[in-house]
Amino acid sequence: MMLTRRALLQCGACALAAAAAPPRFLARVAGAAEARGKVLVAVFQRGAVDGLSMVVPHGDAAYTGARPSIALARPRRGDTATALDLDGFFALHPALAPLLPLWESRALAIVPACGSPDTTRSHFDAQDYMESGTPGVKSTPDGWLGRVAAGLPSERATPFRSVALATQLPRSLRGDAGALARADVGLRIAFTDMDGWDTHVAQGAEQGQLANRLRDFGAALSAFARDLGDRMADVVVLTMSEFGRTVAENGNRGTDHGHATAMLVLGGGVRGGRLYGRWPGLAPEQLFEGRDLAVTTDFRALFHEVATRHLAVPAAAPLFPGWQPGGSPLGLLG
Repeated sequence: MMLTRRALLQCGACALAAAAAPPRFLARVAGAAEARGKVLVAVFQRGAVDGLSMVVPHGDAAYTGARPSIALARPRRGDTATALDLDGFFALHPALAPLLPLWESRALAIVPACGSPDTTRSHFDAQDYMESGTPGVKSTPDGWLGRVAAGLPSERATPFRSVALATQLPRSLRGDAGALARADVGLRIAFTDMDGWDTHVAQGAEQGQLANRLRDFGAALSAFARDLGDRMADVVVLTMSEFGRTVAENGNRGTDHGHATAMLVLGGGVRGGRLYGRWPGLAPEQLFEGRDLAVTTDFRALFHEVATRHLAVPAAAPLFPGWQPGGSPLGLLG
């Protein structure tokens, strides 16, 4: 969706996308919450962002060979036109340079092989499953953020707890707690989305279609953090996408619908400057169904940790019907 700065200001929520330049998040959105109240901002990259270009696994020997024309070059020290090295194995796309200071200040964490256990490659179904929080189940009436809002501790559950920047109430916010298209008090959960990530043709590498979209995305997230200043200590931004793209490029120098992707978490309380989860590898025998990056972190584990650790929703709250957290938590929130 393309949102104008004026419309976002009128909504009193957050700015993530615009036709020309990415507008800045509105600082008073978080300020609208009670003093030092915790806020979650969820950002949906609709269309399935290529996580392998957003967060580049340049240290994986199979990466470059799978993408002869769209693989990003290995990072070069001092060269901001190439991928920006994070830890010697992963790098940020150069269009995301505004996020590098957040990584360096340990306010940005990355989960590089995250996604749904469901195998659908349908945008509609995968988005529905991610927003409902019930992979493979179409009959779920509410959304995971709606359940988070309903599970907020009473002192954090204000009448204006949820705000959506969308033409209609997003699937993820449906539920008994309710959300307003406009609100300026008591904000606890905000939701917005950006489309344009379905790069089947002419995806590009350091420059091109995907780079342009990432440039807007990175600039908006960075501007948000800058606008909020020390208020960012109480805000967490969570990005998500319904699935990733194929490891190998297609005949149109693009990528097709895949499986796992990369998700970002930034803000206060984030143990950033690190990548979380297990990297499955890109060798042919390591790929999901022989073509895709495998999911090693269920998106529900990530979302559950953000909701319980940041918003203090009780760990036993039924946020994801039919699923229970198991094993060790990711540990990306203090």
